[in-house]
Amino acid sequence: MPFWLQSTPRVGGGSAFYVRRMRALFKWLVGSRRVRFSFLIFIAVYIGIYAVLSSGGHYVDNVTSEEKIGIFCLCASDRDEWQPKAVIVTGDSDSHFSLFANPSGYFFMPLVYVDRLWIHHTKSIKLERPNKAKKMTIDEAPNKSLQPTATARSV
Repeated sequence: MPFWLQSTPRVGGGSAFYVRRMRALFKWLVGSRRVRFSFLIFIAVYIGIYAVLSSGGHYVDNVTSEEKIGIFCLCASDRDEWQPKAVIVTGDSDSHFSLFANPSGYFFMPLVYVDRLWIHHTKSIKLERPNKAKKMTIDEAPNKSLQPTATARSV
């Protein structure tokens, strides 16, 4: 029986036994050339598929993203997020951790975060506040019909 599949020793051993068992399992997994090669192939395909999806992506406001995955709210959008094609990852505004995604979004979530951090930054939607209203004279009023007549000025 392999060392990492043995049960806990009956006498002594303690936590050192578990540490040895985990080291042996890790060495077996990482030490195999086949496992390392398969892992590298998986990572290359994972990144390659995401690159293709990201090349067809676009910016979408966060409320529209939530509606696409079935979360409806009466709220205003406050940011545009990068969404790769067929991948939706979004969340609440106050937390920077995305909470909602479709199945492909959960699968590609680590790459979406890296993509948003380094390449496609999230854009804030800021509502412009009107400047303080300057006091207008009667002659500068936009609606001429509301201006007082000459007789009203003389009084």
